[in-house]
Amino acid sequence: MNIKILSRIYSAMGLLFLITLMHTGGLVHALNSKVESNLKFEGDEITLKTFSAGNHRFVEGSLAKKTAINIIVDTGASVNVIDQSYIYKLNYKKIGETEVMSGGSEAVKVDIVIIPKVTVGALTVVNAEFITTDLRTMSRGLIDAVLGMNLFKDVLLTFDPQNDAIIIANSNLKKDDPSVLTYVKDLEGFKIETLVAGQKIIMNLDTGSPSAFTLPMSSKDSVPLEGELVDGPRARLVGGERTIKLGKLKGDIKIGSQSYKNPTLSFMQPSSPYGNIGGPILNQYQFSIDQEKGLLAFRPYEKGIVKRKVLKTGKRRLGIEFRGMSVAKGLVVERTHKGSIGEASGLRKGDKLVRLNGIAMTEYDMATLGKLFGGWEPLKIEVDRNGKIVTIDIN
Repeated sequence: MNIKILSRIYSAMGLLFLITLMHTGGLVHALNSKVESNLKFEGDEITLKTFSAGNHRFVEGSLAKKTAINIIVDTGASVNVIDQSYIYKLNYKKIGETEVMSGGSEAVKVDIVIIPKVTVGALTVVNAEFITTDLRTMSRGLIDAVLGMNLFKDVLLTFDPQNDAIIIANSNLKKDDPSVLTYVKDLEGFKIETLVAGQKIIMNLDTGSPSAFTLPMSSKDSVPLEGELVDGPRARLVGGERTIKLGKLKGDIKIGSQSYKNPTLSFMQPSSPYGNIGGPILNQYQFSIDQEKGLLAFRPYEKGIVKRKVLKTGKRRLGIEFRGMSVAKGLVVERTHKGSIGEASGLRKGDKLVRLNGIAMTEYDMATLGKLFGGWEPLKIEVDRNGKIVTIDIN
């Protein structure tokens, strides 16, 4: 099957171009085989540390032989991509090929490979399919790989850029949460309805795009602009180039309760029929994607607060195993799962719980403890660690 690779303008010491996988009308499943969940992690929730380079946010991963790579977790891509140089260096097995369509007139063939293992913090991606292309050249050495959304179809994925984090959890969003909305699930990607100068336009959420707002060239006559369009840079694609025009909107773009006054718009030709909301805007929000339920939680960061707590959804999983389950005999930590809340809080194997929120553990029953551990209220736990009382705060 054919896939379209669109390039998006990237600015960092010159113009760079980031590949993302899209189809006319949205994202596509580029590979013919059934895509399984290849994610492996301990416990019910892990946090991946992110960092910024240019206009993008990355996670650091590694391949075989401890080869470090910079990875984008891209809501604008459905499949995984890796720079072709690693295929030759590490002798990954080619299992097939597909055609890549772009702005040019000719299709380009790319290889499909299986990568046995990619490690990102506490997350392991096992035996996943990647297509190969020249990512490093197009990004001047910044981008080594892209993880697409098919990988995360069975988990709750939360982007928290102001806390430099991506959270992966075995939980779901709830429709009755006021921050939760339904995305357009019958279209590929994660699309929401926005108001562009009062006009309803469906726009895709795209963490991999360094442009704020992008619209199809066909919409330039239907939205009011301040002055004429000006030429933007030419976007170089695998098989050709795309035309970019820039213009300032005469009016606001509204996303939920948030409003952006007179933003600069990028118009691309050719493009999909939908708009695009990129990283510069999405970095102002903390948002979660629940592909199983077809839901998004989309919350702006509070003004004046640089850091805020991670969006609390579903049931809290501390990732702690106890030796024995009797309050009367004492609860002793047997194990904390790697990457879990319990590990991050500083709990260790052998810690004996003495007091919880200022109350002796013997005053609790197991049902009450279950509710406290599974809820999202802050916990102050005092433990006996080799005869010394240590206080653990879980917020």
